[in-house]
Amino acid sequence: PSILLLGQTNAFFADSIAVGRGKTDTTGSSMLFNSSFANPTAYFRGTSGAASRVGTWSIGDAWGSKVTTFPSSVGTCDFSLGTVNALVGTMYVGKGASTAIGSGANITGVGTLAFGAGTIDVNTLQVGVSATVAGTGTVNANGGVLLVNTLLELANGSGSSGTLNISNATVTANTGITAGGGTATINMNSGGALTVTNASATIGTAANPLTTFSAANATLNLAANSLVPTIVTVNLAAGGTANTINLSSVSVLYGFPTQFPVIQYGLNGGSGSGMSTFVLGTLPLASPAYGAYISNNVANNSIDIVFTN
Repeated sequence: PSILLLGQTNAFFADSIAVGRGKTDTTGSSMLFNSSFANPTAYFRGTSGAASRVGTWSIGDAWGSKVTTFPSSVGTCDFSLGTVNALVGTMYVGKGASTAIGSGANITGVGTLAFGAGTIDVNTLQVGVSATVAGTGTVNANGGVLLVNTLLELANGSGSSGTLNISNATVTANTGITAGGGTATINMNSGGALTVTNASATIGTAANPLTTFSAANATLNLAANSLVPTIVTVNLAAGGTANTINLSSVSVLYGFPTQFPVIQYGLNGGSGSGMSTFVLGTLPLASPAYGAYISNNVANNSIDIVFTN
């Protein structure tokens, strides 16, 4: 295996970082904290100083792979044992390619990013990318903050797989989350919060829905749009005691009562379960204040917001 163990205090100023790029074997490549150190930190910036971003960061990228009996490039960045502080331009987690050296063999990319404290601030994050060959990517946000400014895409291309796991962490996607045509999955567990509060932003669409969205004792911070659901998924699974939906904004209401879906599920023969766990949290400040409640609309396969006044 190719392993980079980080020290107690680490600072990287780099234009690009690649972990598991073109390396094809069962052990893969990894960057992680040395378990000998307590509370280590890692700081990542571009070469222009503290405000600059690492231009490109790839984890499990099959570009340039050699021909091998093990047809995957595997990469892991696991910062779970410490705190990470990173500014990144574009990050790929699991990217397949057909540019293998020798015969142009198809090589899949398998990437994993995990962290439990700190902040990863990235403009573009693509998890599971098919660059002619399928990629499989997983992001485990087990604490801290993941901030995506421009594009967060799961499962880019047919055959790809992109999974976002959120537990005791806050993930903010300023422009929403795109399902790219493969198997796109979001799993939210206790203490996890997902924030998509721009009025036009969505998490999946009717044309390109998520494959699976699950939540157990999680928090959703969303903008309510009467024209389209904010979350669209084939399968919806909810559990725990309560999954709270906080609404940061509401589109114009022309009368009362007004009802429209916030979460749409069951597309293409999909399913839903645990709908009664969704509860309404905060509403936007208004004068007079809104009166509203959450409704499980069984006939429409949706979780609706109903405004009464």
